[in-house]
Amino acid sequence: GLQYRHYFSDAMDLQPYRDAWMPNAGVSVGLGGASQFGFSVADVFARIEDPPYANGGMVTGGAIDRYNNQVSLEGRWAPGGGRLTTLLRFTDMYDYYSGQYSYANALTNTLTLDVAWKWLPKTAIFLDAQQGYVDYLNNTTIAGGGAAKVSSFPLRVTVGLRGLLTEKTSALLQLGYVNGFYSSGTSTGGFLGSTFAELAITVRLTQLSRVVVGARHDFLNAVIANFSYEDTVYASYVQQIAGRLGLDISGRYAHLSYQGNLVDPMQQITGRVDNFFQAGATLDYFIRNWVYLGIGYSLLDNSSNVTVDSYVKQQVFARLGVTY
Repeated sequence: GLQYRHYFSDAMDLQPYRDAWMPNAGVSVGLGGASQFGFSVADVFARIEDPPYANGGMVTGGAIDRYNNQVSLEGRWAPGGGRLTTLLRFTDMYDYYSGQYSYANALTNTLTLDVAWKWLPKTAIFLDAQQGYVDYLNNTTIAGGGAAKVSSFPLRVTVGLRGLLTEKTSALLQLGYVNGFYSSGTSTGGFLGSTFAELAITVRLTQLSRVVVGARHDFLNAVIANFSYEDTVYASYVQQIAGRLGLDISGRYAHLSYQGNLVDPMQQITGRVDNFFQAGATLDYFIRNWVYLGIGYSLLDNSSNVTVDSYVKQQVFARLGVTY
C-alpha cells in the first residue's frame, strides 16, 4: 500500500510538512492449514509521518517520522479432532523515530502461548500468556532535562471465551493480570493497574451487515512517559450495498493516564491525562471484484490537561484499492 497526504493550508510554518508519502507492506506464508501441525512466518512494515505538534500556535521541530517493522514466527498444534489447540508465537518489533523522538527507538520481543479448548464446535475457552521485553536503543537523558526511557518486561496472562454465542452473535471476553515490570521509576500496580479486561461483541445483522462494540482496560507503553493506563470503548458498523458499495463507520474513545518518568519535566507537576475521540467513515465502490474506488473521512480530537498538546485533526481521503 501507499498513502499520499497533502495539507492545503497556506501557513508558512506548515509548508515543510504539506506532503508525505507513507508506504506499508506485508507478507505472510503459512503451512499446515487444518492439519494437526501448522507453521507460519509474517513480516509487516509501515512508515507514518505527521507534522510536529503546535506550541503556542507555531509549528516547531522536524516532522515526526516513524518506521515500524514487525516479524512473527508462529507454530500451531491441534491433536486429535482439534478440540484442543495450542499456539506458540514469537514477535520481534522494531520502532524507529527520526529527529526529536529518537530517544524512543526500541526493540520489543514478545513470546505468546495460547491454549484453547473448544467446548462447542465454534466456541472456545482459552488461556493466553504473553511475556515481552522492551529495550530502548538510545538510553540517554533527553534534551531539556527529561528522564531517559527505561526497559521493561511486560507480562499479560488472561483467561476467557471466544467464538459464537448464537448463530449471528460472537464474542470475545478476556480477564487477567498484567504487569509492566519497568526497570526503574513507576510501574503498573494496584488492583485496576494490574487488571486486564476486554469485552467485544460482533452481531451479524444480515448477510451483508455487521456491528461490533467493545470495551478494553489495559496499559500501554508510551513514548512520552513510562506507560499509560488506557480505558477504551469502540464501535463500528459495516454494510454492503447492492453488491458494489461498501460502507464502514467507526468510533472510538480512549482515556489515557500517563505514569512514570515523563519526558517533559514540566508535566511532572500535574501528571498528564489525554482524552482521545476518533471517528471515521469510508464508502467504497467496487468497479470489479478486485478493484475499488472510495472516499473516506476521519476526525481525531485530543483533549489534554497539557493544553498546548490539545488538538483537532480532520482528514479527507480519496481511496484506490486492489484486493485479491
